Amino acid sequence: MRFPILLPLICLSVSFLTGCYGQSFVGSFEMRNADYLRNLPATDSPEEWKGYFDEAAAAWFFQTSYVYPLLPAPDTWPDLADHMRNVKYKSADDKNKAECLATLLTAPVENRNAVLKTGIKSMSQPYDYRWRELKAILIQNGAPPEEAEQFLVDTFKKPKEREPYKKKIDPWTKLINDGKIDEGIDLLLDNAANVEDNSKAMQYYTQALILGDVLSRPDLFEEVKNWGLSKIENFAKDKKWYSRRNSKRFIDILTRSPENWPQVYASLDRAKGEMEESKFKELEIYHLWMTLEHEGSEALFAAIPESFIFRDPKLWLDELANLPEFATQLAVALPDQEAGTTLLKYLIAARGGKDAYYRALIDRIGAEAEPFLKQLSLYNPYEERPLIWRAELAIAAGDLDTAKTLVDQAIALDPSDGEQGKDTRMQVYNVLAKILRAQGNEEKATFFEEVTKSIRLGERADDFLEAGLKNEAIRRYQEALGHFQDAYCLQSRLAKTLLDQGRADEAVVHFEQAFELMPVSFGPVESHCFGCEGIFDSPEAQAAAAKVFQRIIDESADNPRTYYLMGLLFQEQKKEHLAFEYFAKAFDRDRRYYNAAKQMEQYLQKHPDKAALHPDLSERLFEITPYKDYPNRLRGIYDLRAAWEKAQAIATTEIPLGDIGEFPQIIETTSTTEPEKPHHNYIRNDTKAVFGWERADLLRRNGLVSILDSF
Repeated sequence: MRFPILLPLICLSVSFLTGCYGQSFVGSFEMRNADYLRNLPATDSPEEWKGYFDEAAAAWFFQTSYVYPLLPAPDTWPDLADHMRNVKYKSADDKNKAECLATLLTAPVENRNAVLKTGIKSMSQPYDYRWRELKAILIQNGAPPEEAEQFLVDTFKKPKEREPYKKKIDPWTKLINDGKIDEGIDLLLDNAANVEDNSKAMQYYTQALILGDVLSRPDLFEEVKNWGLSKIENFAKDKKWYSRRNSKRFIDILTRSPENWPQVYASLDRAKGEMEESKFKELEIYHLWMTLEHEGSEALFAAIPESFIFRDPKLWLDELANLPEFATQLAVALPDQEAGTTLLKYLIAARGGKDAYYRALIDRIGAEAEPFLKQLSLYNPYEERPLIWRAELAIAAGDLDTAKTLVDQAIALDPSDGEQGKDTRMQVYNVLAKILRAQGNEEKATFFEEVTKSIRLGERADDFLEAGLKNEAIRRYQEALGHFQDAYCLQSRLAKTLLDQGRADEAVVHFEQAFELMPVSFGPVESHCFGCEGIFDSPEAQAAAAKVFQRIIDESADNPRTYYLMGLLFQEQKKEHLAFEYFAKAFDRDRRYYNAAKQMEQYLQKHPDKAALHPDLSERLFEITPYKDYPNRLRGIYDLRAAWEKAQAIATTEIPLGDIGEFPQIIETTSTTEPEKPHHNYIRNDTKAVFGWERADLLRRNGLVSILDSF
């Protein structure tokens, strides 16, 4: 008898929700599932902003990060703060968040801390980075440093610094490294077949695939390929980001050889339904590429309207930009020549270091690309690729002097050319060799060709190292260095691999050679990942680095790169104060040393009480920041008015690229279908920047509103 009595109440509740409050319910659904308010542009109208705020307040979860980025000019904020205080909220927590935001927008700095402290007390125990952020927020909003620290100590336990991640050596990798290759492979394949974690399974399959390649074992390669592809449908169901990453890596290796494409296409086609269900964009982009290869452009353009990637220009450009083979073919396949050219310009701007896009653009329009390449150097002054390809154009025009000048500028920006992927590094030295040969200098041209050959051999050694064959990797690094001794990256990898094999005395020699080369191998934005490669992990490496860097400083006190490297060494040794001192010395010697300035910024965010000693750093860092990095600069400005004013002053666009709506076969779906933006669809900043930063985009990641949302 209880169910009939409850039924009218249930119906009434449903009617109530879908009637008077239907709009708020739908608004809540949209915000949580389609990023409705999260992606709105900033407004200049106070009344429009109040409407957005009312929707946010009525949503299931009120977020200050939805409404702060949309704010109009600061002179309207007192009125908007009054509005915030008079809105009806769903919970006391939501009301407190809004009250805190209203106070932070309008109160003098000395009155902000009380409301911040009340909110912070409602938070759960912060981890180490959050602790530092909270301290910086309190100091920027008026608290003396000692008071901010004491408040946090009284409120929470002080968190321990996180220990750096140390990769474990799997038992099969140890067997393989010890020469028991077949035994290790059997154990690896057994684990791949039986592990329940999709991410682990694909990681193991990928290692076995690489082993089949480097050992020239086609039987193993085919066996693993078939096993892995038979599992793709299961992996497509998995929403974990690392499962996606490992699946993408597996497919990426296979697609390097066209003979694998039919099987890859068949497997992805079977998994298509699962990809659509889980929004597995990393595999869908490969499926679209294989569709173009096997079915042609008409089939591709027919598939695009059904693609969840191509409903959002930023999402599809981000995915496409990581796959030059497909992207360049798509540019050619577009029936409108101008549309293909515009697409290539967007791809170059989004991934300024990928040579395939420059080559395709120059093949298409030749010397007409010169003005665009010049603009790129203003857009990102630390990217050397536009200079290299302008040098190629100058060579084609017979202007060798201009070509040599451009190459010298490119080498000064990044002598090691380290951020490029496999088989594309050291392009600048190929161009330099071409110039020297045209000038009749055969000896130097041959030398620089040997530089490139050395790097190619070193990249192959990297494959053996990744597969776990360390002794063979050592032999191949040594062979590569026989062609060019001054490759710091090969010296450092050889040193680290020797040390891993217990050959410490040999390792130290190569560590010293690597550290000797580093100060002349880096530009203002070095691309060597010290943390990833663990170059300073060992006591042997640290001792060698300290000796070499100090000697170079004593001999050449004006080289900013050596001070920077010494700072990285002190950082690894957890001597943060000394590290900061050396980063500051590097920056003093080169006021455009972007990475040194960023390291200083990170230290001051940890120690905001010392920020007053470097009042010009923030302004100078803004001056030298490339356009794509502006959101990172604004994240750490915890004065909401100052952050708003900085964002307002940044240009909406710094590079004219044309209208991306000129791609009718691709873009028409965006005008007829509501864009889908699942939360896991991460889009890189360099892709977003191509479309031009709006004020709201720049403010959405502000650290203070992120804290408010956790109250």
